Amino acid sequence: MHQEALSKLHSQYCLCENTTLPWGGDIPPAAQRFFSPYAVWTRLSGDDGLNVLKNDVWDVFVDYLDLYIDLMKEVVVQQQNDDDDDEIKQQQNTAIQNGHTDYLNYRRANDPARPMLRSLYGEEWTERLIEGVLFPMLSFSNE
Repeated sequence: MHQEALSKLHSQYCLCENTTLPWGGDIPPAAQRFFSPYAVWTRLSGDDGLNVLKNDVWDVFVDYLDLYIDLMKEVVVQQQNDDDDDEIKQQQNTAIQNGHTDYLNYRRANDPARPMLRSLYGEEWTERLIEGVLFPMLSFSNE
């Protein structure tokens, strides 16, 4: 159900002929595993970029957020009625945590803003920002 809704939103905002969201270009192959095929990937430029952001991107955000909230409501209900044993839940949590860690490691190593930040603020400040604020190491509890 949600995949169908995601596909519909993606088609509406990214694949239709009258979209105001310009294609964002190819996602690097090494990063593709971190993105849904239904992600909205765009790059705004030019004089109209701010207007597109305020109107069109906002509409996309609201529609995707509404769908996400619906999904989370269903997850809460499902977890309340869930009979899965603790070992299965722990395996699922470990897989999710590993995915988060892989993404953060990838972004820490490949942040596209690094050269610009280094030129503006220097090496030390840039690395502290990237490693400590933007993509920090995570510590997961075993609860």
